[in-house]
Amino acid sequence: MIKKNSETELKVYSIQKEDEDSTKNLFKNEYFRGAFFEYTVNKRDSCKKINIINQLSPKTKIYVFSNKITDELVSLLEYRKINKIILMPLSYQDVKQVITELSDSKNIDVDPTVIKLRRLIINQQFKKTYSELLAICSKLKDQISSENISDELDKIGQLILKSDENSKKLKFFSDFDLDLLEHKSSDPIIEFFIFELMDIFYQNKLIQKKPIFVDVFKYINQNIESDLYLSNVASQSNISASYLSREISNEFGFSFNKYIQVKKVEDAKKKFYFDGEKVIDVSFKLSFSEPSYFSKIFKKIQGETPIQYKKSILLDKEKAGSKK
Repeated sequence: MIKKNSETELKVYSIQKEDEDSTKNLFKNEYFRGAFFEYTVNKRDSCKKINIINQLSPKTKIYVFSNKITDELVSLLEYRKINKIILMPLSYQDVKQVITELSDSKNIDVDPTVIKLRRLIINQQFKKTYSELLAICSKLKDQISSENISDELDKIGQLILKSDENSKKLKFFSDFDLDLLEHKSSDPIIEFFIFELMDIFYQNKLIQKKPIFVDVFKYINQNIESDLYLSNVASQSNISASYLSREISNEFGFSFNKYIQVKKVEDAKKKFYFDGEKVIDVSFKLSFSEPSYFSKIFKKIQGETPIQYKKSILLDKEKAGSKK
């Protein structure tokens, strides 16, 4: 437990071995700015003490240390029973951030953006989550520093994909390691990451219901630069086109063709950002018949033309470079 005795002093007390009555008496008589629990030790006892603290001292910030993110912890976080889950082993940055929060005279609330993202992904269709992608990423960029972007995104990924065993087979996190530290502008990186994250989640959600879709998504993911039609993807996956169309629509909220277009546009954005490729080259690389048609689809999905998008990321990189 941490108690602030003065403007500069933080005192630490341990109640890990205290019983429930002792915990109640402690919080009836004193106010603590922070409480810490190692969730790997006596989980049931920790949950009871967390409930006691919430009842007797609702302004106390509760931090849970754990070696993995569990359903129980996520539930506690969603219902604001705890303020933060910190994965072990602890880093210097983790400790520094906690001390900074508890030393601040203001009572800092936990930003609900990541929890909102998780709720959207779990409870809504792909289409709904995608429609809010830019707004969510805009909020996340204010919380994630470019110097620590890889670790922060990894934690978000673990929270979203924690119960998704199939995601491990896709080796998502290692595949996404795109020399992040060389790209100091975090905005597009966050957006690319969150899109990949939600795409994997929804793909695996359908795979868990219909295992035959393992082949469908494997073919789509490996051939996204190809000309993907409903009929040829269905044929390659040995299922009917009508069945494929229906299941994609039910799970993703998009038609098959629209889903492929969205994935192609997101892939195009990466090519523009990381490789600086020309619009005409990207359009043909992604198997669009004409650059004008590619631009039309891009604007319909992204809200701006490829040229406008390229200009925006150049400005973004210039701003990021000026901050170095």
